[in-house]
Amino acid sequence: MTKERREDIPFGRALEEPWQLSVDRRSVCLSLTGEDIRVSVDYAAAEFDQIIEHLTVLRAQMKPGLPPAKRH
Repeated sequence: MTKERREDIPFGRALEEPWQLSVDRRSVCLSLTGEDIRVSVDYAAAEFDQIIEHLTVLRAQMKPGLPPAKRH
């Protein structure tokens, strides 16, 4: 996904669209699509738990995010 394409997608949608819960609810699939390629990766629940744990550790090391934009 190009930088320009990312800016066209609202942030919430950019996070939600690539992630899909399987029908049996035992795995999550991440699908990434570019101009000439599509990548799909299925994660079992245990693997997904490890990813979440790792991302949580990384997030704890990050600076605070920006406050939400004010709606007018």
